[in-house]
Amino acid sequence: MIGPSKGERDGWPLLNVLSVGGVLVILILLVSTNFATKLFENDQRVAGAEEAGGIMWRAPTTGGAARFDDDLGKRQIQHLEVQMRTGRGFRIVVRVTGEAPSTIDVPALDGEFDFARLTDELLKIKQAFEARQEVYLAAENEVPYGKVLKAVAACRDKQVEGGGQKMKYPLFPVVHFADLPAGDPRPTTRD
Repeated sequence: MIGPSKGERDGWPLLNVLSVGGVLVILILLVSTNFATKLFENDQRVAGAEEAGGIMWRAPTTGGAARFDDDLGKRQIQHLEVQMRTGRGFRIVVRVTGEAPSTIDVPALDGEFDFARLTDELLKIKQAFEARQEVYLAAENEVPYGKVLKAVAACRDKQVEGGGQKMKYPLFPVVHFADLPAGDPRPTTRD
């Protein structure tokens, strides 16, 4: 007669290695087939590839705005910068392909930065240029750190109400920092 194994006598449950391995194989197959399905689910053919004798597929992107050859010639933002100027408010500098830089001033409200109006102006820009993901935030050295953090939050998303619910509308999730010399009234033209 065969008695309990040493592991069962010590109170440890025995694990069937073959069934665990089978489950792992099934999970690996499910994950890989799901990935392959997702890879070609939103397939997009590259313009002009068939005429060149082949078919080219765009790989899915994992974040950020992808730039492809068929985007050339479209009106795009080359540079978007929000400047924080102590006592004067915000200045938004927008440089669009083939156009001179334009500025939008958001004056200070009772000596304080008007973050609500800043997000309203950035929302207008985002609606016109949906693919844009980044903005440069330039602040004078005198701007308090807490105000800079509020400006970062204002650049990233806007609170909107719809259907009785408050939601965040994404604006520019990538915020780069820069210094703005005190009293510099001119728009920047750097990339």
